Amino acid sequence: MIQHFNLFDGEEDYVNEMIKKNPMNNSIWSYRYFILAKTKDFTKELVENEVNFAFDTLNEFKLDNEGVWVYLRGYLARSKQEAERSLGSNSSVKRMLISEFPFIKEKCEQMLKDNIEGSSGYRFILTLLLDFQIAENDIEKAVET
Repeated sequence: MIQHFNLFDGEEDYVNEMIKKNPMNNSIWSYRYFILAKTKDFTKELVENEVNFAFDTLNEFKLDNEGVWVYLRGYLARSKQEAERSLGSNSSVKRMLISEFPFIKEKCEQMLKDNIEGSSGYRFILTLLLDFQIAENDIEKAVET
């Protein structure tokens, strides 16, 4: 209905408020992706801002917030082909190659150093690092992970 009647005004603010109230709400993260996909141009700057927003939320709340990790990964492709396919006119999910954002790898490695292995957020950090290694075609490192 929001899309049909073009009622996007104020929705981004609403989503941000809902995330502040309950960052564990997976549905609001999906809705954020939808709202931004319909109201913003898909650019490297947008992806970088959203990745930083997700990391800031993780740092402020909990590393084991699966919804945030899924949201974060939703913007990132593991291969150039995946990224190119997602930018096609038939795709509703746009992605950019994860290796275009080296700060992601640095943040994940720092999170691993700062957090105790075995915490429930640990698996999400490793998954994102694995995505990065696949994108860099570093198969040996990916197998180690």
